[in-house]
Amino acid sequence: MLEPKYCRPRPVELDVQMKYRNIFLATLASVVLVSLIDAFTNAIDIAKYSWDFRHYIALAEQGFKAQPLLSPFAYRYPTPFIAMALRSFCGIPTEMGFKAVAYLGAILQLVGVFIFVQHFTKSRKSAYVALLTTALAFCNVKSLMFDVYRPDHMAYVLVILGFYCGLTSRFYGLLLITAIGVQFREFAILPLIAFITALAAGGQWRALRRYVLPALICFLVAVALPRLLIPVTGSVQSVSSLRSVFTIPFDFKRDLNLAYSIIAYLLPTLMLINTQRVRLILAQLPAEVKRFVLIYALLVILLSMYGGSDLLRFVTYLFIVQALLVGLLSRLASGTEIITMLMATFIFNRIWLPLPVWDMDKYLDFWGGYASRVNWATFSRCVELVVFIALSVLIRRISSQTVPKDTAQVSRPG
Repeated sequence: MLEPKYCRPRPVELDVQMKYRNIFLATLASVVLVSLIDAFTNAIDIAKYSWDFRHYIALAEQGFKAQPLLSPFAYRYPTPFIAMALRSFCGIPTEMGFKAVAYLGAILQLVGVFIFVQHFTKSRKSAYVALLTTALAFCNVKSLMFDVYRPDHMAYVLVILGFYCGLTSRFYGLLLITAIGVQFREFAILPLIAFITALAAGGQWRALRRYVLPALICFLVAVALPRLLIPVTGSVQSVSSLRSVFTIPFDFKRDLNLAYSIIAYLLPTLMLINTQRVRLILAQLPAEVKRFVLIYALLVILLSMYGGSDLLRFVTYLFIVQALLVGLLSRLASGTEIITMLMATFIFNRIWLPLPVWDMDKYLDFWGGYASRVNWATFSRCVELVVFIALSVLIRRISSQTVPKDTAQVSRPG
């Protein structure tokens, strides 16, 4: 589907050296960023609260014998089982095991974004901008340093791999990544669904006939089979009946929070984008790429609608779409625009502040976008969004930014 920008051939040895040097530097930057964000983030008090984390801790300590064994937590067993293995074989306490997975997942996520964006834009600057944007996002790092027991750490990494396989038509690699990824988090199945749907939307019936059966087998083995074999004793999923499928979208306040969450998460993209840049990027993207990316984004939004209360945590799976867009847009934006965008993202997401868990109202309003909770804090955050986006427009006009000659390009294979 998607190939990196054409560039003048260089000696293979030099390319390999530069590649590994860039990855090493990106890894170093990711370690520093994750450590700094963690240093400014308080830890959740597991003795005071009884949230989702208690189910993951129970899985890590008791396996599938944990009681109650509830859906969907029981189906996200790999992270707790890694913590269990670290305790059993290395003597690492459960909490530290989860912390180790959180650090590893956060670092791999940022390095993965860097490699992904650099591969498709052939721009180290764009890759670092995408890395920083992801690190400063709502829940991609900070929230997972606060609550290290979440299953999303490694899921983000696997979504990057699945998205890459989908964009480059590596179907059987996509199947393997999906089968592993959905054990961590359900969102990992979306690149596969987007790939199959994009084929149908593009009328590629021959390829569709070849891939539908393997995709269905993957779904049955990786999704349906665990739900048949794992002996859950109850469910706390938001979609508990056919009726809820139809009633949830008509919760106006929840819809408002979902819209807010999407706009808030995509703030970096919205601060760099304008009509001219949209036209330029869309003109360079192959039709099948546009279909795949758009379908994936719509699927994330759809799954977020039915996912539960923490809407902001769900829309973060747009991170790979945003990374690609910010990478392409940063080739067309001035340094002033990029710095302003990164500063606004840092400020809007309160990266330097501890999460106020000592006051539940303040905690729920810290980022906003929680279930159907709409109040003056929601209004305040929306005003803040408008101010940052307006600031970016003003800076672009003042600087009279012109499109650089070295524009981002994405070309068809061959």
